[in-house]
Amino acid sequence: MEEYAREFEGLVSLYTKTKALILRAEQVDPDSASNIAVFKEQRDAADHVMRILGAMHFNPPDGVTKDDYIRTHFDKARSHLFRASFDSLDGIGLSSKLLLKQDIAGISNEAISAVYPTYWEKVVEFDKLDEEVTKHRNAKDIGSNTLSHLESYSAVVDGLHATAQEIRQHIKHLRDWDARNKEKASKDARLDLRKEVIKFFLFAFIGGLVLEAVKAALLKPAPLSRPPAAMAATNGPVQANPPPSTNPSASVPKAP
Repeated sequence: MEEYAREFEGLVSLYTKTKALILRAEQVDPDSASNIAVFKEQRDAADHVMRILGAMHFNPPDGVTKDDYIRTHFDKARSHLFRASFDSLDGIGLSSKLLLKQDIAGISNEAISAVYPTYWEKVVEFDKLDEEVTKHRNAKDIGSNTLSHLESYSAVVDGLHATAQEIRQHIKHLRDWDARNKEKASKDARLDLRKEVIKFFLFAFIGGLVLEAVKAALLKPAPLSRPPAAMAATNGPVQANPPPSTNPSASVPKAP
């Protein structure tokens, strides 16, 4: 086993990194603990390690040398551990995005402007890191599974997760601001409604008074004839009864 000590050392180091990433993924999102793909990669890596140990103590299958067989399974074990690591990093990045999206949903732009004015700068930073994550995932898919690539990808995912966490720390304050603003808007709406109701009844009351006054003026009965004073003004002064005549002939009728 001495000639394979370096391979075992590298494999154990990679397994340690992989295990740490798996635990981080579970911490970011407990639901990722049921990520079957990661467990499958770990199981397959363990299977190849068992094959290595078996070949060291027993003969390998026919048609292949012991050294080739052992080194082939070292390569396969490393590949499975790399895939488990990358799958865990994918989970951390995806969970960070989804959790942030869920938390920020429904928060108004007014709350963001009032409470967290640098939010949009952080969003730009987050989007750039997300683009880097996509590039690393594409590189992984075409077979760029190296330790340097893993460390580079891990650094980008760390930045993505840290930025998401920084934004999420403000969520409670943002929601509190929205709640207060909503309550204030509701109070203002009730006050405006109360004012409108008062104005309505006030105008209705005043309108009713005006209507009654108009109706009273229109329904007042007109006089049937002009009063004596009015006739006197038109025909001159009214003559008093004349005094009796003093002429005797005026009162004695003539004989036939």
